[in-house]
Amino acid sequence: MRHILSLLFISFIFANDQIPGTDQKRPILLKGGTLHTVSGDILEGYDLLFANGKIVTIDEQIQASPETDVYDIYGMHVVPGYIAGY
Repeated sequence: MRHILSLLFISFIFANDQIPGTDQKRPILLKGGTLHTVSGDILEGYDLLFANGKIVTIDEQIQASPETDVYDIYGMHVVPGYIAGY
């Protein structure tokens, strides 16, 4: 019975394949949220700019270019995914 449960547990681990999303077409700006960094800092009211699938800038007042998709995240929290957090 123990072997069956172990096998079942291992099969659940490998059953969750990660499928990459599509490439980012436009920059994305998240404005005014609470950002939790990998190092443990908490940045309240900060903006976060993504371009080409990577974080480009973290600052208090980022000016968006016309092609940037802007989302107001006031009152929301952004936490790292802890995958390749460097």
